[in-house]
Amino acid sequence: MAQNLHLGKAPRDLYTVFPVTKSGGGLRPIHAFGPIDRVRQRLALAAYGDRLKTAPGIYSAKGNGGRGAALAKVISLLELDGAVAWAAPLDIKRFFNTVNHGWLVKNLPLPKTFTKSTILLDDGGEHVGEFMRDCFGMARTRAKLTGVSQVADMMLRELWNTSRAGLLQGAATSSAIATHIVADVLADLMLPQGVFLIVYADDILLLGAKKEAVERAVLTLCGTFASHPAGPFVLHRANPRRVSDGFEFLGMSFRRQRGRVVCRPDVDALRRARTRIVKTLLSVLEDTAEFAALENVLTGAAASFAPWSMRWNWVWNVARQFKVAFPELSPRSNQLFAQLRRAASVEIEEYGRRACLPSEARPHPEPEN
Repeated sequence: MAQNLHLGKAPRDLYTVFPVTKSGGGLRPIHAFGPIDRVRQRLALAAYGDRLKTAPGIYSAKGNGGRGAALAKVISLLELDGAVAWAAPLDIKRFFNTVNHGWLVKNLPLPKTFTKSTILLDDGGEHVGEFMRDCFGMARTRAKLTGVSQVADMMLRELWNTSRAGLLQGAATSSAIATHIVADVLADLMLPQGVFLIVYADDILLLGAKKEAVERAVLTLCGTFASHPAGPFVLHRANPRRVSDGFEFLGMSFRRQRGRVVCRPDVDALRRARTRIVKTLLSVLEDTAEFAALENVLTGAAASFAPWSMRWNWVWNVARQFKVAFPELSPRSNQLFAQLRRAASVEIEEYGRRACLPSEARPHPEPEN
């Protein structure tokens, strides 16, 4: 397939745009591409990905371990005596949709025709698309909106405009390019001494021993992002919080209590994971062919909650309650449920082992359900 493609000339295949409700309200356009577009995007990354920038404090796209490593870094800093007492989580407002197309075409280390056609899906060779709705008429795009039958026309127009702005959410290239942009912003950033910066996608965390230093770092970061020509980017500012009072970052809640770091998923993350698990279990009741998806969802939920020490117990309890309510669940699930139970038992044994440590080394119990 790759031999018959050109990164500077758009194919005629349609791709799909569908809305996803954001936690803060509104709709986020997500792009779902066919095999030809996915191959083109991955070819672009294979050919030019090593030219895209990254930075040591960025845990996404091009290495440094991704989300899991970012969470591990937070814990390691919180465990350092006296190194961190204050935290300020921030995020870039509408980051992907704010990126300036002109800056990308001019500054990305790719041929301009490749950037326009493969990265932005916006070149003069694209054929005229279909009617999106009566209020839109014809558009020069290969996109087809779906899942919008209940969306008001005004919101639909905003969704359509947003889907054509910035970096396309769902494209294989977008995360690496977002990292490149953030690294370019941070290249000129000078943080106060004793302040640590952790970045994952558009989520940012500042940690420091002194409140005044973290506050200065927040102001510096906001000004640096706002003045960058790839934006301007607006950061959701947050007042620094004491680590002992707790803070949230990447769907996890952190707190230091009596010298021990407590980490567990926040309420929204648990709710979303429970919803995914229950929906998948219901699909297995209707079609046993969905059993492979159930395994992926259960193990994925546990993986997303690392480094929570009781993640397998939580997954096991959610699944067990469903199995009790629906005894007709496929017998094939017995082996999977047995594996979940063993993983949960290992966690309990480890918790008990830690509880038997001498009092000066004994961790304090973290609150569970």
